[in-house]
Amino acid sequence: QTNLGISLREFYSRVLEPTLLERKMSEAFASSTDPKFASFSTEQAHARQILFQVTNPADDAKVNAQAEKVLAEIKKGADFAAKAKQYGTDGTKDAGGDLGFFGRGDMVKEFEDAVFALKDGELAPTPVKTEFGYHLIKLEEKRTARDFSSFMNERLRTADIKVFGKVH
Repeated sequence: QTNLGISLREFYSRVLEPTLLERKMSEAFASSTDPKFASFSTEQAHARQILFQVTNPADDAKVNAQAEKVLAEIKKGADFAAKAKQYGTDGTKDAGGDLGFFGRGDMVKEFEDAVFALKDGELAPTPVKTEFGYHLIKLEEKRTARDFSSFMNERLRTADIKVFGKVH
Protein backbone atom coordinates (compact mmCIF):
# COMPACT_ATOMS: atom_id res chain seq x y z
CA GLN A 1 0.00 0.00 0.00
CA THR A 2 1.29 3.50 -0.82
CA ASN A 3 0.71 6.90 0.65
CA LEU A 4 2.27 10.12 -0.64
CA GLY A 5 3.63 8.16 -3.58
CA ILE A 6 5.87 5.75 -1.65
CA SER A 7 5.25 2.44 0.06
CA LEU A 8 5.53 1.94 3.80
CA ARG A 9 8.72 -0.09 3.25
CA GLU A 10 10.24 2.76 1.20
CA PHE A 11 9.18 5.28 3.88
CA TYR A 12 11.00 3.26 6.55
CA SER A 13 14.17 2.82 4.52
CA ARG A 14 14.34 6.29 2.93
CA VAL A 15 12.94 8.51 5.69
CA LEU A 16 12.54 6.90 9.09
CA GLU A 17 15.76 4.87 9.33
CA PRO A 18 18.08 7.73 8.24
CA THR A 19 16.31 10.13 10.63
CA LEU A 20 16.65 7.75 13.58
CA LEU A 21 20.28 7.00 12.67
CA GLU A 22 21.10 10.70 12.53
CA ARG A 23 19.45 11.28 15.91
CA LYS A 24 21.41 8.41 17.51
CA MET A 25 24.67 9.63 15.99
CA SER A 26 23.97 13.17 17.19
CA GLU A 27 23.25 11.96 20.73
CA ALA A 28 26.43 9.84 20.78
CA PHE A 29 28.45 12.78 19.44
CA ALA A 30 27.03 15.19 22.05
CA SER A 31 27.76 12.85 24.97
CA SER A 32 31.20 11.68 23.79
CA THR A 33 34.25 12.66 25.81
CA ASP A 34 36.61 11.93 22.93
CA PRO A 35 39.01 14.91 22.63
CA LYS A 36 39.03 14.71 18.81
CA PHE A 37 35.53 16.23 18.85
CA ALA A 38 36.57 19.29 20.91
CA SER A 39 37.14 21.40 17.80
CA PHE A 40 33.44 21.05 16.99
CA SER A 41 32.38 22.75 20.22
CA THR A 42 30.50 26.01 20.16
CA GLU A 43 29.48 28.48 22.84
CA GLN A 44 25.74 28.79 23.40
CA ALA A 45 23.66 31.14 25.52
CA HIS A 46 20.24 30.79 27.10
CA ALA A 47 18.75 34.27 27.42
CA ARG A 48 15.51 36.15 27.96
CA GLN A 49 14.54 39.41 26.32
CA ILE A 50 11.93 42.09 26.44
CA LEU A 51 11.68 43.74 23.04
CA PHE A 52 10.37 47.28 22.75
CA GLN A 53 9.83 47.66 19.01
CA VAL A 54 10.45 50.96 17.27
CA THR A 55 7.91 51.07 14.46
CA ASN A 56 8.30 54.80 13.78
CA PRO A 57 11.79 56.38 13.95
CA ALA A 58 10.22 59.53 15.44
CA ASP A 59 9.28 57.44 18.51
CA ASP A 60 12.81 56.17 19.13
CA ALA A 61 13.50 58.32 22.23
CA LYS A 62 10.06 57.55 23.69
CA VAL A 63 10.51 53.79 23.22
CA ASN A 64 14.01 53.93 24.73
CA ALA A 65 12.64 55.84 27.74
CA GLN A 66 9.99 53.16 28.29
CA ALA A 67 12.64 50.42 28.07
CA GLU A 68 14.80 52.31 30.60
CA LYS A 69 11.80 52.62 32.97
CA VAL A 70 11.06 48.88 32.85
CA LEU A 71 14.76 48.08 33.25
CA ALA A 72 14.85 50.20 36.41
CA GLU A 73 11.88 48.24 37.79
CA ILE A 74 13.67 44.95 37.10
CA LYS A 75 16.85 46.23 38.74
CA LYS A 76 14.74 47.00 41.84
CA GLY A 77 13.56 43.38 41.95
CA ALA A 78 10.64 43.06 39.54
CA ASP A 79 10.40 39.65 37.86
CA PHE A 80 11.93 39.72 34.36
CA ALA A 81 9.57 37.08 32.93
CA ALA A 82 6.50 38.88 34.28
CA LYS A 83 7.67 42.16 32.77
CA ALA A 84 8.32 40.39 29.45
CA LYS A 85 4.72 39.16 29.41
CA GLN A 86 3.49 42.65 30.25
CA TYR A 87 5.68 44.75 27.93
CA GLY A 88 7.17 42.43 25.28
CA THR A 89 6.17 43.13 21.69
CA ASP A 90 7.35 39.94 20.00
CA GLY A 91 6.53 36.23 20.03
CA THR A 92 8.71 35.51 23.07
CA LYS A 93 6.58 37.56 25.46
CA ASP A 94 4.15 34.72 26.27
CA ALA A 95 7.14 32.57 27.31
CA GLY A 96 8.45 35.31 29.60
CA GLY A 97 10.91 36.44 26.94
CA ASP A 98 12.64 33.04 26.89
CA LEU A 99 14.76 32.56 23.77
CA GLY A 100 16.13 29.16 24.75
CA PHE A 101 19.70 28.27 23.80
CA PHE A 102 21.30 29.78 20.71
CA GLY A 103 24.82 29.99 19.34
CA ARG A 104 26.97 32.72 17.93
CA GLY A 105 25.72 33.86 14.56
CA ASP A 106 22.08 33.09 15.34
CA MET A 107 21.13 36.61 16.45
CA VAL A 108 21.85 40.12 15.19
CA LYS A 109 25.35 41.30 16.12
CA GLU A 110 24.43 43.96 18.69
CA PHE A 111 22.17 41.55 20.56
CA GLU A 112 24.66 38.69 20.38
CA ASP A 113 27.58 40.85 21.56
CA ALA A 114 25.56 42.00 24.56
CA VAL A 115 24.43 38.48 25.50
CA PHE A 116 27.85 36.85 25.29
CA ALA A 117 29.43 39.68 27.31
CA LEU A 118 27.18 38.88 30.30
CA LYS A 119 27.76 36.40 33.11
CA ASP A 120 25.22 33.72 34.06
CA GLY A 121 22.16 35.31 35.69
CA GLU A 122 23.27 38.83 34.77
CA LEU A 123 21.07 41.59 33.35
CA ALA A 124 22.35 43.85 30.57
CA PRO A 125 22.94 47.24 32.26
CA THR A 126 21.23 49.27 29.52
CA PRO A 127 18.70 48.57 26.75
CA VAL A 128 20.41 47.16 23.66
CA LYS A 129 19.47 48.85 20.38
CA THR A 130 19.12 46.74 17.25
CA GLU A 131 17.25 47.13 13.97
CA PHE A 132 14.18 45.74 15.78
CA GLY A 133 14.11 48.23 18.64
CA TYR A 134 15.35 48.15 22.23
CA HIS A 135 15.98 44.89 24.05
CA LEU A 136 16.24 44.28 27.76
CA ILE A 137 18.38 41.17 28.11
CA LYS A 138 18.94 38.70 30.90
CA LEU A 139 21.44 35.88 30.43
CA GLU A 140 20.26 32.71 32.13
CA GLU A 141 23.39 30.67 31.39
CA LYS A 142 26.14 29.95 28.90
CA ARG A 143 27.37 26.52 27.93
CA THR A 144 29.68 24.85 25.50
CA ALA A 145 27.96 22.33 23.26
CA ARG A 146 29.07 20.18 20.41
CA ASP A 147 27.85 21.16 16.95
CA PHE A 148 26.86 17.96 15.17
CA SER A 149 26.11 19.77 11.89
CA SER A 150 29.62 21.20 11.61
CA PHE A 151 31.06 17.76 12.47
CA MET A 152 29.03 16.10 9.71
CA ASN A 153 29.88 18.86 7.21
CA GLU A 154 33.56 18.39 7.97
CA ARG A 155 33.22 14.62 7.54
CA LEU A 156 31.59 15.15 4.14
CA ARG A 157 34.19 17.73 3.13
CA THR A 158 37.08 15.40 3.95
CA ALA A 159 35.47 12.14 2.81
CA ASP A 160 37.25 10.17 0.14
CA ILE A 161 34.36 9.58 -2.26
CA LYS A 162 34.92 7.65 -5.43
CA VAL A 163 32.28 7.27 -8.13
CA PHE A 164 32.44 4.08 -10.16
CA GLY A 165 30.53 4.07 -13.39
CA LYS A 166 28.85 6.71 -15.45
CA VAL A 167 27.33 9.66 -13.61
CA HIS A 168 25.20 10.88 -16.51
